[in-house]
Amino acid sequence: MLKPKNAGTVPGTIKVTLEGLLLSQRLITPDQIAAARQFMARENVNFGTAIQFLQMISSDRIRQCLEARAGVPGVDPNKIAISAGIKNLLTPDQARALQVFPLNFVEESGNRILLLGMTDPLDLSGTSRVEGICRMAVQPAFLSLDALQSLYRRYYRTALALYSPDVESAGERTVERRIRTAQRESVPVTSSAKLTALISLLIKKGVFTDDELRRELELCSSK
Repeated sequence: MLKPKNAGTVPGTIKVTLEGLLLSQRLITPDQIAAARQFMARENVNFGTAIQFLQMISSDRIRQCLEARAGVPGVDPNKIAISAGIKNLLTPDQARALQVFPLNFVEESGNRILLLGMTDPLDLSGTSRVEGICRMAVQPAFLSLDALQSLYRRYYRTALALYSPDVESAGERTVERRIRTAQRESVPVTSSAKLTALISLLIKKGVFTDDELRRELELCSSK
């Protein structure tokens, strides 16, 4: 059974936010924070979910920073035994609203504490709400957004509203989602916009260059 660091720490004694922690370590910029806040307000998600979905920083960097600077453990659901029936502590809607998943119980000084996987384990309002719902102390642990998405699909047969039904992870966002995120609006994506995004992606991956594309377009227009 996983015994996290600071298992006896009462949620609420950690004063720093994930935003402040990453900023203090220069792992994220003020401009990125501003963009993440806009995304949070529009999609109704927490900071940890936003920066991972927008791929501003890797989940590994977040985990390392949390473990080293805040004493918050990171968890890999594939490496721990998830208690039978523990998912029923929260409804799928409650879990998705907070971007959390109940993983296991840990014992500390004779008390049973809920190990809670969170995309933002420094979100004190989130841990407080789960404590109120489950009526037990909570030990927050960092869970990557992709791992959370996988747990939702496996145990709840559902997913975050951020994802279309055929998307498994933040790294598999569709062209439409990337365009909408960049434009900061939710509008239908035109065929020309899709083509532009695809061409940009192919150029970025080195399939061809801007000059090669320009020459081909000139040849086509001259025919």
